[in-house]
Amino acid sequence: MFHIAIATAVLAAGSALAQGQSALPPLPSMIGPLSFSPQCQQAVIGVATQGALAQCFPFADLFPLLSTNTFIIPFLDKFQTDLCYNYPTCSQATLTAAAQTVAQGCAEDLKKDGIAAQTIIDIFSAYPIVREVLCLKTTDPYTAKSYGGFLGAPPIPIVGNPIYNSTDGTFCLTSVATQLSAYFGTQLTVPYLAGLVSGQNSTALALATSINPNIVCNTCFFAALEIVDLIIPAVGNTPVAAVIQFFMAMVPKSLGATTINQLFDWTCAYKPLSLVLDGKLPNGVSVSIVNSSYPIPISNGQPLPVNCQAKREEVSLFGRKRA
Repeated sequence: MFHIAIATAVLAAGSALAQGQSALPPLPSMIGPLSFSPQCQQAVIGVATQGALAQCFPFADLFPLLSTNTFIIPFLDKFQTDLCYNYPTCSQATLTAAAQTVAQGCAEDLKKDGIAAQTIIDIFSAYPIVREVLCLKTTDPYTAKSYGGFLGAPPIPIVGNPIYNSTDGTFCLTSVATQLSAYFGTQLTVPYLAGLVSGQNSTALALATSINPNIVCNTCFFAALEIVDLIIPAVGNTPVAAVIQFFMAMVPKSLGATTINQLFDWTCAYKPLSLVLDGKLPNGVSVSIVNSSYPIPISNGQPLPVNCQAKREEVSLFGRKRA
């Protein structure tokens, strides 16, 4: 989970640099069980804001989120647009150099936390997978009519909204995040999500722990897991409880030792949806990307019939509606 700490520091530092601040802002010295020294922070800041990696990975699109209490989804959509269409593909040489810089700058932190330097190399090497997943698009995005209208309208609708990229459909992350904003009944902001993860926002935490596991029965989730599992099978074999526990102390007892792949297959058999791991994406989902560096051929899903979106369920995928 060291990459979570890295991402947090990158965004926090980048926010200050984007505003022209000469001094670094206070950055977290601990994230979960991991320590994060000033030297390590400096290494992360350097690769995110200077040099070749900053030229091929649009960190800067996300920097404003750390300085304003604003809705995150439009910024994520812009980030994905640049990553998938406008920025050049990061070369292996660029990724290796950035990984080495971070591994060297964070050497003491890695040693203290019992993390091998190779882990940093592996994280940066996952760039083709991350980019492929972030460039997934759906032709059946969330709307106020989804799931029989149970969740209602989101704070910012997707369909027909010019602030969102519509090439080949809607980004899957944009659709899922919009769906969650409708469920939580609020605009998703960095402070709101931070309060959820820390447990300080008890209302958000109660809603999050009430989400029904069949939220994963979404073709976007299956497409993303297909892409990840084909290259890193260990991800699908990770216990769901371990993932949730890293972010929140409360873990639904019903999960037990269930792995991510098992949760998807068992929970969504009624759809029917299942993980086949054959490189074929679910219908209505495609990878929309320029110069993909993903090493395995991916077949886009078949188009959904015109004026006939994927069948929308009348039951809630979230356990209960917010009060």
